[in-house]
Amino acid sequence: GLTLREKEPGRYKLSARTHAPVDAGALCALFGGGGHARAAGCEIAGTPEEVTEKVLSAAKNALRDLG
Repeated sequence: GLTLREKEPGRYKLSARTHAPVDAGALCALFGGGGHARAAGCEIAGTPEEVTEKVLSAAKNALRDLG
């Protein structure tokens, strides 16, 4: 699962929790964050719409890459 929380105006915290074969650490690393394969996090700047689009696009690409 993915959770976005506003830390301050224009800054959001993404928390990712996944099951195999999806790698939460790899997803969050795309945004400068990190963690483990099953739990990771990062911060993303932008409007709510921009951040949502960035996260959903990255998640869709990660799932598509799994085949």
